[in-house]
Amino acid sequence: MGSMAEITIFLPWCLLANAAPISARLLASVSPGVKVILDNSWTAMTGGQPSPTSPENLAGEKMRFNLPEALKAYGAKVVTVGAYDKKNLRKALKSALADAANGVFTTIVVNDGVCVQKVPASSQRVYVEPEACKKCNVCLICPGIELDENGIPTVNNLCSGCGGSAPACVQSCPYNVLKAVDLKDLNLPAAPSFAEPPQEIVIPAVPKENFPARLSVAIRGVGGQGNLFFGSVLSKLAALAGYEEKNIVKGETHGMAQLGGPVISTFACGNVSSPVLLPGTADCLIAMEKSEVLRPDFLETLKPGGTVLLAQTKIVPQGLPEDQYPTDEQIRAFLSPYQVVEVDVLGKALELGDRTGRTANVVMMGILSVLPPFNLFPPEMWLAALQKANSKPAVWAANYAAFNAGRDALRMETAH
Repeated sequence: MGSMAEITIFLPWCLLANAAPISARLLASVSPGVKVILDNSWTAMTGGQPSPTSPENLAGEKMRFNLPEALKAYGAKVVTVGAYDKKNLRKALKSALADAANGVFTTIVVNDGVCVQKVPASSQRVYVEPEACKKCNVCLICPGIELDENGIPTVNNLCSGCGGSAPACVQSCPYNVLKAVDLKDLNLPAAPSFAEPPQEIVIPAVPKENFPARLSVAIRGVGGQGNLFFGSVLSKLAALAGYEEKNIVKGETHGMAQLGGPVISTFACGNVSSPVLLPGTADCLIAMEKSEVLRPDFLETLKPGGTVLLAQTKIVPQGLPEDQYPTDEQIRAFLSPYQVVEVDVLGKALELGDRTGRTANVVMMGILSVLPPFNLFPPEMWLAALQKANSKPAVWAANYAAFNAGRDALRMETAH
């Protein structure tokens, strides 16, 4: 092997969770190179179920399995390091590679940094004084931070505060001028106070024969945009409309896409048998991030006369030069053969005071509810489905406002 050493990276330990003893023996095997295990303590790629390294199991009982100790028991040299500790991560990797060059092989377990979906929402954000910033852009390592109109890094609605851990962008700043602050210190507008929504939704009687015999929708976006919630609301809408007497199907891909990767949710009801949409069968295609509409085979699923609902939201993948992201002109030219409704749903959500922008998907639902054939369902039925999907008072109030904002937005656009 000489002076070179290979690094083998094992993505979430949850991928090997169903065979923990065998997996531990595999990961501990003394073979050339450095093994790195990334463990966020949960099976994030399939919905957040417990894995052997989670704090507790499905029954709420404390887990007894200890991954680093199990690896040591098989004879591995093990180093544990925190997921948000950039300095020590570099140090551990350099040391392990140096040892590997001398025939000593190391397993590094990155396990101190729970999935941000599993910790309480953090109010931590970052800030730099404009005069202090050197504009080196080294901190631009995540979709949650971007440059403002003056080229100064600023957090956006995607920032999670690294779950309260040391922000990765702060650790990347070579001049130590980017600082962790609390949301209240950013002088942002106060959180919105939504009007009290109705607690009981009365759905008017509508003959079932008024509804379409078949409906199907596909929703594309990136992780964190609420695509799966969108599909859940559609399923509840179909149940309220009586489609459970025929069929309601929903398909989805998610998990590692939760924080920025591509994700798709499909829904169909009535005379259907699969959540996989055949070419020319979808009544509507929804793109919550505009470049996602370009995904191969996506537009081909739209039936003649169907509608593409396109959000104006642009999220440049991390590491991709912005000039390689499709321009608006390219996207519109690509969509020219189709019937397209383009709306700034994220902007509408932010206008409501939703700093996270999470209600953008509900704004899009409001828009969808006005378009045929989805306008055959009374708005009260849509609202009842939305309330069933999440009835927490604060969430229901925000969603109620966002849904109506979407309906109003399309009406105003149509009027013009």
